[in-house]
Amino acid sequence: MLGQVIDDRYEIQQSLGYSGRQTFIALDLETQQPVVVKLLKFGGDLSWEQLRLFEREASILQQLDHPAIPRYLDSFELDLPDCRGFVLVQTYLEAKSLEDHLRAGRSFSEPEVKQIAEQLLDILAYLHTQNPAIVHRDIKPSNVLLRDRSGHHVGQVYLVDFGAVQNLVAAKGSTITVVGTYGYMPPEQFGGRAVPASDLYSLGATLIYLLTGTHPADLPQENLRIQFEAQTRLSNELSRWLRKLTEPGLDRRFSSAAQTLQSLRQPSSADIETSRSRPQGTHIRLIKGHNTLKVCIPRPAIGPSVPLPSVRGWGCILAVVLSYGWLLWVAIALINRLGVWLLSFLTEKQISFDSQQITVTYKLLEVIPALQRSLSLQQISQLERSEASYLKSDWGYLKNQAEITIWVGNYPLKLNKLGGLTTPELDWLEYELNSWLDLPVQRQKIRLTHQHPPH
Repeated sequence: MLGQVIDDRYEIQQSLGYSGRQTFIALDLETQQPVVVKLLKFGGDLSWEQLRLFEREASILQQLDHPAIPRYLDSFELDLPDCRGFVLVQTYLEAKSLEDHLRAGRSFSEPEVKQIAEQLLDILAYLHTQNPAIVHRDIKPSNVLLRDRSGHHVGQVYLVDFGAVQNLVAAKGSTITVVGTYGYMPPEQFGGRAVPASDLYSLGATLIYLLTGTHPADLPQENLRIQFEAQTRLSNELSRWLRKLTEPGLDRRFSSAAQTLQSLRQPSSADIETSRSRPQGTHIRLIKGHNTLKVCIPRPAIGPSVPLPSVRGWGCILAVVLSYGWLLWVAIALINRLGVWLLSFLTEKQISFDSQQITVTYKLLEVIPALQRSLSLQQISQLERSEASYLKSDWGYLKNQAEITIWVGNYPLKLNKLGGLTTPELDWLEYELNSWLDLPVQRQKIRLTHQHPPH
């Protein structure tokens, strides 16, 4: 078709590609401006779904007015002896796609990626707040254009190719159609469902590609989460932000483009409402690195907070053991338990976080590593806080310590198992862990006999 004039107005000059439809650069003979011409040819391989998507793209582009989205110019039916089909004409943007930039060897720094993210989120906020909301469904590097780079500014970003676009009214009651690109599609989109947060996932996967230079589908996954941290060095804030952006579960992802943008610009104020300062006189050490966090909890001092039975309780235990000789094994078990308990008072607990894992180290006399365990950071599912309470038993009153528990899969990592941490210290640790892990704190609800110590 090169050189042909269609509709007595558009002279075809250059082919841009073919993916179910043909795309050309043409010259508008009336305005003498270059335009983009999309052609959906009639033929044996044309499906009704392709036709429906093409018509929807033309219809939705007519409704949009945003400087970073191509403008609708014209549409018509083409009827030539050698070519019949539908044509969509839109403004031409002289710019390379992010995909082209990457293939040319360009790399993107963290500040540049943030600038790209901000501009794309501005576009998505515009689309998602239309009535009804418009979901792009195919955000990826080849559909994002970039031009006019200058100084410290990454350039102007444009979002193109609305061939997979859907409004939420059209989605209701329609047949399931899987539209999108593998590696950039969130799990719900494979089931034919797309919501505004689906575009946010695709945006996150696109940014991960820019930062790692690796297609998201080629990166390792764990529980459907993209494991990108080992491929690049990012600030802890951006790493956590990207993890939340690409959460496989909709309920754990950002819910709107506006919320996502606020969290990117102000991660502390957007995700955490209050701040805690280091308690005066605490011996807990908290060390923050570029992408690491270490919490060192010293061995507890023996005092009123230690979870021991009362004197009366210990007396009952000894009386039972001495009364029945066959309960010698019980005494041995108690001695063993007491040994473990005493050993705990000689060890410091260190909990280290990085972008990949959480490592728990117990150091004897705060110097000699006695035990170490490493767990995957991606398995952390819950941050739990419970308050102190008292239980009455036949042996006296037993105290349930106020506790912070990090659930790593089915493994509960308890920070205050032997007591010794004050309420201000627990509040401080709760704030720091909530900030670093980006997990909401669950308040544990337990049915207890007493909420306050007995008199």
